[in-house]
Amino acid sequence: MEKITEKAHAKINLTLTVGKKRKDGYHEIDTIMHTINLYDTITLEKSENLKLTVEEGQAPEKEENLMWKTAEEFYKKIKEKPQVHMKLYKRIPAQAGLGGGSADAAAVLRGLNKLTKANLTKEELCEIGVKYGADIPFCIYEGSARCRGIGEKIKEIKKYENIPLIIVQSETTISTKEAYEEIDKSGKRNKNKNETIIQAIEERNIKKLKENIYNDFEQALFEKNKELKEIKTELKKISETVQMSGSGSAFFIICEKEEQEKIIKKLKETKKFKFIQKATTI
Repeated sequence: MEKITEKAHAKINLTLTVGKKRKDGYHEIDTIMHTINLYDTITLEKSENLKLTVEEGQAPEKEENLMWKTAEEFYKKIKEKPQVHMKLYKRIPAQAGLGGGSADAAAVLRGLNKLTKANLTKEELCEIGVKYGADIPFCIYEGSARCRGIGEKIKEIKKYENIPLIIVQSETTISTKEAYEEIDKSGKRNKNKNETIIQAIEERNIKKLKENIYNDFEQALFEKNKELKEIKTELKKISETVQMSGSGSAFFIICEKEEQEKIIKKLKETKKFKFIQKATTI
């Protein structure tokens, strides 16, 4: 097998509880993530050395990219010289809280496992991935899961497929580092409603789901970044159920399928958003 193509799917956080900062600098989290059908495409082809080409969109190249780092670590694990040309077709927006960089790294690990016929387990791939990003283990599994620890403790749950979504991002971006700094300063947290969300997913109860989603980052970041707060206010005028994903700055709207096009039209008319994309959970 000389060439592999992998889809690197984005994720949304239906819930996100952020705990205190640990001694190693990471934060404990408790979150329910779900894969969506927005994705980057990655091709892996055998080569004389390690190479990364961004064929579409914008992303760091070489060591600055998580794809490069996880590829190096994978080959170190299997005790082989890195020999792969990675091509990235980037569609997931950056600094969005959608796990784009982590999804790309996870897709590289899955793909290299096939390309090299190493047959590492998902757990072994996660051990490699978590060194470079807390969301990478979930992105290796995909689907729907409750993730704890720093994100590496994964309990798969039943998927709730085909929830109609709209993903929106304005020009306002925020780094993960800055988001965690703000939540540490704030100290404000939501009630943990993960068990309720798991019930809603298992029952496929969209009303219960919409009523109980939450993200601890919102309150902390809205105090610091008035633009983010104004964006959510604006979005809620257009649709009732709106939430920021991860540490931001993208939001997702949960709506009826027949409402998607009408909402997208309204969003485009505001001219406030650089990214507007119809999506569903998968």
